[in-house]
Amino acid sequence: MRPVDLAPGLVAAGYAWSPAGELVEALESAGDRFVVGVQCHPERIETSPPEFERLWRVFVDACRGSALRR
Repeated sequence: MRPVDLAPGLVAAGYAWSPAGELVEALESAGDRFVVGVQCHPERIETSPPEFERLWRVFVDACRGSALRR
């Protein structure tokens, strides 16, 4: 997906290079709602960047109703 293809209210937060140009691999909401989309392989913990752990914690907290605001 290209940044211009995102729905209104969504912001590209992560990219990957491809022969077609930069592709969106992560997105988030520009508003107050917790909305995040990430293309990843969480089962591959040996190659997951450390930042993914924080993303996972924030997601779990949001599901519990106590999202971290940082």
